Amino acid sequence: MRNVAFQVIVFTALFSGAGWTVAAAPTRLESIPAPVVTDDLTKLGRGIVDVTLADEAGQAIQWNALHGRPRALFFGFTHCPVICPVTVWELDTALKKIGKRADSVQLLFVTLDPERDTPAVMRSYFSSFGPRVRALTGTMAEIERVSKAFAVVRERVVLQGDDYTLDHTAAVFLLDSNGAVVDTLAYGTPQDVIVKRLENLLARTPVRKN
Repeated sequence: MRNVAFQVIVFTALFSGAGWTVAAAPTRLESIPAPVVTDDLTKLGRGIVDVTLADEAGQAIQWNALHGRPRALFFGFTHCPVICPVTVWELDTALKKIGKRADSVQLLFVTLDPERDTPAVMRSYFSSFGPRVRALTGTMAEIERVSKAFAVVRERVVLQGDDYTLDHTAAVFLLDSNGAVVDTLAYGTPQDVIVKRLENLLARTPVRKN
């Protein structure tokens, strides 16, 4: 937990003057759930090609329409104090280190908190990242279908008053251009390892089609 608190301080210092919205420190620090546990990545992301979500512009998008480029997929929520913003920042930083050949990789953020994360909220939250990040929301039923397909766990935790936070699986799923999960990254993965795994994703030949 001391490491989490340290990252709150570092992240706030990095972005306090950069126009990036950072959630206020909660009365309770986030726990960091274990990363995805599965011996067969091919089982992840199945059976959701017909799910329709909404992007940050409010445009309806069917899951299978996202295929065609490699993706780094992360589930989270905009009120997340540490894990979510740090994860997106680390992925974006790693892609910038790779350079122009990483332009084809899309960072895909699916909210686990559609009650608060409207398209307008996410458009404002991710505005500093430009087109590299695409944020998706939807009905709770649609969000649950997608998150369960990736074995993502979501737990609502009540805070003071009517406030709440979410504990959730903190893993990044690396998908090839056909939508197959080919790798995962746990929260806290060193930056040089993230760069290497993203380079492997870029070098990978698509293995299947949905």
